[in-house]
Amino acid sequence: MTVTEKSTNRILAALPKKEYGQLFPKLDRVRLTFGENILEPGDIIRYFYFPESGIISLLSGVDPDYSVEIGMVGSEGVAGVPAFLGV
Repeated sequence: MTVTEKSTNRILAALPKKEYGQLFPKLDRVRLTFGENILEPGDIIRYFYFPESGIISLLSGVDPDYSVEIGMVGSEGVAGVPAFLGV
């Protein structure tokens, strides 16, 4: 992807050209596989994920053996918001 090509993530695509151009050098495209964990409980959030396709499930542990889905992030959103909010 080049700086002149907009992302298919709706948040990134909605950015004005100037702001997107400033952010672009800091973006890396990564391919996630089904079932891959991008963050484990207790990890420090170091990255934001702006999905262009697919869905990132937000899970909460119920006990050591079970978790429950508490949210989903698709191409309209971003995963990693707690870091942005300082949580």
